[in-house]
Amino acid sequence: MKSARKPDVKRIVVWLSLFLLLVLIIFAIRLVLEYRSSLWAKEQDRIGILFYTSPVILISFSRSEEAHSIMTLPEAALTRVPFGYGEYRLGATWKLGQLEKKRELFAETVADLTGVRINGWFGLDEPISLSAATDAELLNSLKEHFSLSSLFRKGFATNLGKLDTVMMGLLFNALKPGNTLIYLADRNEYLFQADELPNQVPVKKVNQVAFAEYLEQKFENPLARSDGLTMQIVNTTDVTGVGSNFAKYLNHYGGKVIAVVNDIPTIPNCEVKVNAAHENAQIVKYLVNEFMCTKLLTTDTLEADIEVLVGQVFADRWK
Repeated sequence: MKSARKPDVKRIVVWLSLFLLLVLIIFAIRLVLEYRSSLWAKEQDRIGILFYTSPVILISFSRSEEAHSIMTLPEAALTRVPFGYGEYRLGATWKLGQLEKKRELFAETVADLTGVRINGWFGLDEPISLSAATDAELLNSLKEHFSLSSLFRKGFATNLGKLDTVMMGLLFNALKPGNTLIYLADRNEYLFQADELPNQVPVKKVNQVAFAEYLEQKFENPLARSDGLTMQIVNTTDVTGVGSNFAKYLNHYGGKVIAVVNDIPTIPNCEVKVNAAHENAQIVKYLVNEFMCTKLLTTDTLEADIEVLVGQVFADRWK
């Protein structure tokens, strides 16, 4: 009787090694692809993350220096929702986005309110109540609810991939009073004034002029401010206010808008006209990366250092 054939251990080890190598290669490829589409692969200094909480939290993480910014906003703030939805309480725009299957509505509304680009957002069906009586209390409450394990365990709705979510969790641990500027704006009754709608629903009306002044230099890029370049915004659409709305973003980033004018014909998105001397300026990179503007080098004499033509896509947003 023949003895049972012994397994070829060497061959098994070889095949197992090849299988593990293949798994590692696939994992590495997926990691590279996710990184390329992540926030960290973009050329931008500040990353804005929004949280559907009570109060609403906007965090601007700085990549070039330890100067992160946190601002609280009242859920009851009466805000204009972009894309023609009218006015809603800020907290209600989260539910509106769910109903309309446009999750980004909440983030886009806060972006228009503050003039700060929002790159990512997190939220549950109901807002998490945060302790925000003092700066230290707010930081501790944020770290408690948005630790790395919580971001994955609680099933947050988010537009971020796993890699960006991991980075958010790590950045939360790095937040501390010494490197974080905290603005408890939701408590400021001059900025957000108590009122009610005709159906007696309580709201807080935004003092637009005062809030614009309050926001100055709180979320700016120091490099953009130090460049000191002047800008002219050209509204190429027939919708009033498109140029001034766009200017808000640039001013709060550190730009210096000196004029907003109207002109035709309408262009689809936006264009940045700039001389070669300023083509690599921080504000130009911001326009190209965040607003997908087309950069046009010109030798013409411009009315300002940079000319930005704003087109139909923004008219649809601010109609």
